[in-house]
Amino acid sequence: MSDNQEFYLINAFADAVGIAAQNLRRLDRRGVFKPHHVDEKGRRYYSREQIAEVEKIRDKINPRKITPPVELRERLGYGRKDISKVVGCGIENYERGITNPSLEFIEDLTKIYEVPFAEVQTAFDAVRKPSTRKTDFENAKAEVMPNRWDKETMTEPMRIRNEAGFTRPFVCDLLDLTEHTLFGYEKGDIPVTLEVIEALTKIYDVSFIVLQKAFDSLRDSQEGKKNFNNIIAVQSQGVSTPAELRFQSKLTANQISEALEITLAALTRYENGSWPVPLKVAEDMAALYNISINEIRKIFAPLSKMPELEDVKYLDRVSIWEKSITQPMALRQRIGFSRQQVYKFIGVGHAALTRYEKGESEIPLDVAEDLAKLYNVTIDEIRKVFASVRRPRQRKPNFDLLTNIRRKDFKKLTEEFRQKYKQTTNNDF
Repeated sequence: MSDNQEFYLINAFADAVGIAAQNLRRLDRRGVFKPHHVDEKGRRYYSREQIAEVEKIRDKINPRKITPPVELRERLGYGRKDISKVVGCGIENYERGITNPSLEFIEDLTKIYEVPFAEVQTAFDAVRKPSTRKTDFENAKAEVMPNRWDKETMTEPMRIRNEAGFTRPFVCDLLDLTEHTLFGYEKGDIPVTLEVIEALTKIYDVSFIVLQKAFDSLRDSQEGKKNFNNIIAVQSQGVSTPAELRFQSKLTANQISEALEITLAALTRYENGSWPVPLKVAEDMAALYNISINEIRKIFAPLSKMPELEDVKYLDRVSIWEKSITQPMALRQRIGFSRQQVYKFIGVGHAALTRYEKGESEIPLDVAEDLAKLYNVTIDEIRKVFASVRRPRQRKPNFDLLTNIRRKDFKKLTEEFRQKYKQTTNNDF
């Protein structure tokens, strides 16, 4: 070994020849391409003469792949390990396109690189693997999607709830109902029950008659009210159960079920409290017995299985509304989309979208881009609304480490290495 011969550690040699250091180690273990020598600490050293040797086998190995994210990082002088320490996770799979980055990850890189968001976004778009979600933006634009908060599309029960200052999810939590069920009540797709009306009067702090008329307006106008040939006037005072009310009418259960156009089994379940009484059936009972709907309410009230709502009137309705509606939800509702429509047009599941809108999960970059396209807004507006719900993450970036990172000029280092080799051997590689 000559004293004036220069040797290079594996990382410098890898940068010069354009082959990843891990591939050089792999070639060494396989015996395909050995370093010039290895010191007592196990560090591999390569000579300038070996550059010509590795050129001969370059096509037979997996060369170092320079993707746009890698090119952007190295152009700014950052090493992969340094950036991984700052962002709190490995970045190799993101830079190679194996894993799709999240919107928050790209925003972290914009802070580190100090470049516009669009530049980092474009770099990762070039390596991002195709999404398996099915998007359908053409039909989304063609389909008429009215804003659900417009007066033309808002039903009367929805208007009363909004004026009271409650969101649908919060009311569902109070009544132990699913959002689908309450939405069906408010749209008239599901017959509302008497006990639900009773509970809503306490929540919204309105009279029963107001809610009764609101839900009655959702019924088919052609349905109308039943005409009972012989209206039975009963004395409801002292009556405590629906069965006693029926006994006073001196009619059999079969006769009453036929008059109300319900089955005998349904009437039995209404009377024993197994089934909640639909509002329409309660109104028909009031007309049949020739008593007020309030008296029907008093008789069926002890059978209700709704949760106690005595403290609801003391709730701060405005603060509840503000806390339960996040900015991503407000943006979607302002455009006029439901979660079901978002799933239909860009393939994001209902549960996943809920987690994104509440800040419980990081939203992927490709989903954020599709939402911007679907909502016809900029990606910057999507970033703004989702940043408002961002919660502490398991991945904790540490931007303070940036002050200790020595930025490198990778192109300059490679060029200097090449120039030294050219001057020494009068040959280029």
